[in-house]
Order: sequence, then structure tokens, then C-alpha cells
Amino acid sequence: MRHYKLTLKEISCPVCHCTEVHILYSVTSEEAVYHVFKDVEDQRFLQLKSHIETLWQRQTCDVVRCVNCRFCFAYPYVAADKRFYELVYSRSFYAGWKWEYQITYEILYDMVIHSNQKNLKLLEIGSGDGAFVKKVSPELIPKENVLCTEYSNYGRSGINRYGITCLSKDIREINSIEYKGNFDVICMFQVLEHMNGIDALFEHLNWLTRKQATLFIAVPNFKQREFYDINGVLEDIPPMHIGRWNKRCFETIAKRHGWIVAKYEIQPQGFVSKAIRFVLFRYECNYTLVKQIRRIRVRPIRRLLKAMWLSLCVLASLPAINALGSSKLGVSQWVHLRKV
Repeated sequence: MRHYKLTLKEISCPVCHCTEVHILYSVTSEEAVYHVFKDVEDQRFLQLKSHIETLWQRQTCDVVRCVNCRFCFAYPYVAADKRFYELVYSRSFYAGWKWEYQITYEILYDMVIHSNQKNLKLLEIGSGDGAFVKKVSPELIPKENVLCTEYSNYGRSGINRYGITCLSKDIREINSIEYKGNFDVICMFQVLEHMNGIDALFEHLNWLTRKQATLFIAVPNFKQREFYDINGVLEDIPPMHIGRWNKRCFETIAKRHGWIVAKYEIQPQGFVSKAIRFVLFRYECNYTLVKQIRRIRVRPIRRLLKAMWLSLCVLASLPAINALGSSKLGVSQWVHLRKV
């Protein structure tokens, strides 16, 4: 079991602007690299470590929590940039069809088919390999009415080949007059937790959208991340994840920028899948030990040590696994915002 530091510090919260936070834990640049890129023999490991230290301007980063709205964020509050994602995602690491895709697709289907909202224009920010837009377009929305952003060359090239325009830009840099007040729907799936400049982001979303626009956001479930934290598995590691959202945070930022929370859900997930996921993540969290095991060249010995460490992780996880039956510990949370 891990305990938060809970050291009080004066830092302004990016969501509610309260100036008091508690420091929860700190991570090093090496821990940050290992969290997203396990192959320590690859030259990109050292390149990424150096780049992270450049972003932070130091070798460590704190994760803090606002005492008011309980938004957790990195300090320094610096997002990963295009170079970071180019190093991390040189190959495909994208999941397939997700829970948040499905519930969003069902709402869009109802808007187009049942409510007869034809000719919608959609923007997806951080589209990955295009799994979502390839489903909704052209079935519900014409390809020419869809715009995507994605940093990775792999994902972006696949979306462009499909016939949908995909740009390699921060959404706040898309300021051509043709996009002002252009979009009816914006989707951000597992993206917001990667971003800083929250007020500037929502101001620009307002600039991009029409009246009564719809915004769909999915982020990691803060309840699950807290559960992981106290049971020795850190998942919100900067600069990959720099914000941990909750419903109150969404309500606060929405109200300030002229949106309302129309619907909020936490992903339902079966006990077995939650337990397997937790054990595997706990296996990886001792990055120093796992790194040493990966470096062993004799395959039978490496496999034996991996099996032994995995077995120990299972045994050590048994007390925590019992609590995973809670319906509030699914992987993601999803929110539907409406512009007012």
C-alpha cells in the first residue's frame, strides 16, 4: 500500500483556480519513460528521457491535488509535445473499438437518424488511428464534414488515406477563419488528460463550435486511478497524463465557459477483466526489477523470473482485488457537454 505525501503547497489549480494543493507523489524522468516505453535497449529510451527533462526543466515532476475541486495535475503543468508522441508512437499502439466510442456513436446515431439532424460537422481531437471516425463516417456524417487532429505519423497517415482530413496540430493552433463556428460535434477520447492550458482550450472550442454544439469527452476514471495509487500502481505519470478529471471538475470548467453537463457515466467493467488489468499493471510498476529481468539474455531464465515475479504480484494483489467488484472502478469516465 502506498501513502500520499499530502504536503500542502501554493499552486493555482488549472480548473477552479484555487491556490492550495496537496503533493501526492513525485516521479523521475526515467520512471516517466519506462511508463510509456518498456524497451530500455532502444535508443529512443534515452532520447525520450532527455526530452522529458527538457519539458520539465528538471529531472522530477510532482503530481498534486487541488483541495477544492480535487483536480489532480502535474507540477510543472507541462503537456507532452509533438516530438514526445513521435518518439512514443512510431508504431501502432492503438486499441480497437472502445466503450466511449459506442455510447457516443449511439447518441450521434439518434441525432442523425431519429432527430433528423442532417449534415452535421464533426471534429475529433487526437484521433489515434481513426477507429471512431471510420465508423461514423460516412455512415452518419460525410467524410468531407469531418476533421481530425493527430500527432502520430502512423495514425494520421491512415486517416488521410481513408479520405478524412487529419492535421498534425494542437487544436488551439487551428485558427483558419473557415473553421470559426464550423462544428456541431467535437470528440475528445482519452485526450483531455494529456492537455494543459485548459481555459485557452475551452475558449478555442467555443470559437470552433456553433450554437448548441455537443462535446463528448472520455478520460481515465479518477476513482480507478486513486485505487491504483493507494495499491502501489501509479498510472497518471507526467508528461503523458497531466490531469486527472472528475465530475465536479467537468461541471466547474463547463460552467465557466458556457457549457452544461448533459450526461456523465463511468464505464461498467467485469470483475475478471479489472483484476487481470490490475495485476499486470502491478507487475510492470516495479520498473527497476522488470527492467533487469528484460535485460537477461538467457530466455529460459528470463521466463522463469518473469513467472516468479508475476506470481508474487498475484499474491500481493489478493487483498486489493477483492475491492475491484465495485461498479465505480471501470477504466474510463465519459461526459456529454452541451453548449448553452
